[in-house]
Amino acid sequence: MSKRFITFKPVTGVYEKAIQPYKKWYELADMSPLIEVDGEYYRILRLTGLINKINTRKMVICHEDGQLIKDKEVSCECAKIFFYLDAFQMNSEGMVASSKEDTATKLQEFIMEFRKMLNNVSPKLTEQERVAMRFHLYYYEETKRYAELVAKDANRLSTYIEPIKKNQIKAFSSQLIHELGQHLAHWELNKSYIEALIIENGKKSRNIVRKILRNADYQSCFPNQRIKKEMLDEMLQSEMAVTRFLHDGKIGWEREKKWLNPNKGEFNIETYLEESWNRNSSEVFMKVSINEFIKGYWLFSPTRIHS
Repeated sequence: MSKRFITFKPVTGVYEKAIQPYKKWYELADMSPLIEVDGEYYRILRLTGLINKINTRKMVICHEDGQLIKDKEVSCECAKIFFYLDAFQMNSEGMVASSKEDTATKLQEFIMEFRKMLNNVSPKLTEQERVAMRFHLYYYEETKRYAELVAKDANRLSTYIEPIKKNQIKAFSSQLIHELGQHLAHWELNKSYIEALIIENGKKSRNIVRKILRNADYQSCFPNQRIKKEMLDEMLQSEMAVTRFLHDGKIGWEREKKWLNPNKGEFNIETYLEESWNRNSSEVFMKVSINEFIKGYWLFSPTRIHS
């Protein structure tokens, strides 16, 4: 594997000299572009494996004059850009995909047709079934709203993808770092709301609505069979997505428990949904990442994972 972490290149000059005493024979060293913090410029220096040049073994901040930084606050501020870049490394294709408005357009079509379907079939349903149908309409409406917000930030983030991937940014100014952080936070937060809606819809309405749409006695209430089929297909796709969301949610839960909140308790869907709606998941993710960096990967940490 010859690919490096996005924007990083082999250390040279004063940076090579600074990291050399800490580098093992089986490690390679690379460095980030310049990063501005409080008017000063720094680089992130990393030590990686000889083969895997993406995963970090150790990391430290270095002033542009070649001095390694032992100050935790400055180190944490510089490390933020690393986690922003990691988001681009992992999610650039998803950013491009979510910048399109296809999802919101399709959901608007669902909303218009589902309202008609609900009005047509409502007199034949039990109260429980009507509640499920109304929640399903709410699910379409809210998912569309958040999909539009995701597309808005994804469009802005997409403008950074090419300059970042092609190493065209020689220095990350404080202003640029702030913009990247803001758009990434909004993008990730609104994506998490959509995921929560999909999980919640599965718990509250999806199975009931599917049975109603498939009921032979109600087919005269659903004249648009094409849209009905697309709705049923979306339900199947959502169920597969829920499996993935909960798998990733459990991993994030355990990571938070390890690096930030040891008293978090065991994973459960109800608490996971409550946290998805009532706290800023993007802020929590950054706090976890910073703690993991300081405790597990910072060159000057007594508890770092790699010696």
